Amino acid sequence: MAKSHFLHDYEKAMASSRGSGFSLSRSSASRPSAYPDKPGKKSLASDIVRDQLAAALEKNAASERERVRVEQQLRAANEQLDLKIQERTSELTHANELLQDEIQRRVQTEEMLRKLSARILTLQDEERRRLGRELHDSAGQLLAALHINLGVIAQRTQGDPILSSTVADSAALADQVISEIRTLSYLLHPPMLDETGLASAIEWYARGFSGRSKINVELDLDPALPRFPTEVETAIFRIVQESLVNIHRHSGSSIASISLRANFDGAVLVVRDRGCGIAPDILKNMEACGANIGVGIGGMRERARQLGGSITIRAGNPGTLVEVNLPVLKSGASSDAVRREAIAR
Repeated sequence: MAKSHFLHDYEKAMASSRGSGFSLSRSSASRPSAYPDKPGKKSLASDIVRDQLAAALEKNAASERERVRVEQQLRAANEQLDLKIQERTSELTHANELLQDEIQRRVQTEEMLRKLSARILTLQDEERRRLGRELHDSAGQLLAALHINLGVIAQRTQGDPILSSTVADSAALADQVISEIRTLSYLLHPPMLDETGLASAIEWYARGFSGRSKINVELDLDPALPRFPTEVETAIFRIVQESLVNIHRHSGSSIASISLRANFDGAVLVVRDRGCGIAPDILKNMEACGANIGVGIGGMRERARQLGGSITIRAGNPGTLVEVNLPVLKSGASSDAVRREAIAR
């Protein structure tokens, strides 16, 4: 293409040169010249044109060589850039694979921890049930026998005022120990939770909690509350326990309320106080990333999660509100079966 352009310029220049020669010839024929044409004049003009054409050709050739050189440099740069892109893509792909592996490992680890936590909670409940029964059936019975023996001794020491007073004091202490062991046994696992149901267990615990902490507990329990599976009733009871303990320790409230309702999905538990509440930034962190969660609240959340439910902690204005949703419900024949199984145990 460049060569054709140069030939075109050359032919144009030669045509211009020939045109100039004919013009000079006609001018000489029409008008005498004082200086006749010399033989070398046309040759000189042709040499000048050829030199100019050669210079133009050389300039264009240099431009073409420069263009080729630049194109080669661009091609090399593009190849190098493509190579770097491929290397970077390979690195990013490898890093993404490592990241996916790490995410998968973390997910598996979290799932293992969740299962482990659930297993620990289950073992704790089983151990509490066992200890509660042992205290009630073993230590409680032994103390009851001790109290009977002290009564017999008291009858035979009526003639000795000092000894009779000592025996009476011992009997009173035995009664106190029996009462404390019974309370401890029920706190570990209330028998009415298996025998009469969740509502009775919550009423019993709230009454005892009010007597010990001087916090008035208001109850709003569904009168038609069905029997839930054992693990659901145990989870709700433990969450009520932990919530009331937190109210006593941290809220400074003199009033607490418990609401328990059954719906089409399962059970809804709401525990609230009218105390100082939790700081908004702490609540925000708790909801966002689980920060500032103690063992008690962590256990409450794990119990709800284990049963496919959720727990929400928010400001009650005033105080704090804890809402638990457990989408597990058995009614009718299933509830009767659960009740019979619980009583049998």
